[in-house]
Amino acid sequence: MIPGIPPRNTTPQSPIFQPQYPQLVFPPWTSTTRHDTYPAISPTNPALSSKGKVILITGGSSGIGAATAISFAKSGARAVIITGRTEKSLAASAAAIKALGLGCEARYFVADVEDAPRIETIFSAVSVEFGKIDVVVSNAGYLPDHSLLKDAHLEDWWRAFQVNTLGGFTVLQAFFYGASKLVAVKLVQDAQGEWPERRFFSVQPGLIDTETSSKSNVPGEYTVDLPAGLSVWLASPEADFLKWRMLWANWDVEELKSKEEEIVDGDLLKIVLNGWP
Repeated sequence: MIPGIPPRNTTPQSPIFQPQYPQLVFPPWTSTTRHDTYPAISPTNPALSSKGKVILITGGSSGIGAATAISFAKSGARAVIITGRTEKSLAASAAAIKALGLGCEARYFVADVEDAPRIETIFSAVSVEFGKIDVVVSNAGYLPDHSLLKDAHLEDWWRAFQVNTLGGFTVLQAFFYGASKLVAVKLVQDAQGEWPERRFFSVQPGLIDTETSSKSNVPGEYTVDLPAGLSVWLASPEADFLKWRMLWANWDVEELKSKEEEIVDGDLLKIVLNGWP
């Protein structure tokens, strides 16, 4: 359970929240929900400046990853490094960053997040060139084919677990030593406990039309710029009170900030096992 978030079958109170497929998402934690970027998370907001920061994004060749790379570049990042499996798409994404003309360095590396030696090499190379890595967005993901349980292919299901969980852990380990999505959320909390000086967040982007989500056969409800802008906001001091926690990209950050005391004092928005032992 996640304290502060009602169970999946709870009817949300806010009339704003009326998704086309309500069974696929949690009710929102904020009364205001968003479908596109907005001023509070805009990468051009001076309060969220990424000036001088080095950003590394996995799965940065398209979709949410590519949009997040652009957002950090617009926010003033010194360098944005993206990884992915398709060189052509990576090159196009890196070129789009440079085309902004904002002076942001762009690098790309072809890599599978399951390949630990390759990921470690990339983190080392970036650290040598730029001296540090300030922000890591572990965005690479895989969605198995949509099917009934009896028709599911074990290899395809296992591939999702490997990318979403093993891949996420590989990136996390490379950063500091240098099931599936639900397990990734717990990894974030465990990592925060081991490295309290760092800030970790688990972001659920929601229903967005990307190459990965196309397998679900469910139309998107949000733009890629929504989670992209949220990533920039999370990298700013404003989001410090949300470390260790999970949140959805469509939650309104101004409302979250107004509930800071409630979230922190109530230890909300974490995955915990209450009542035992």
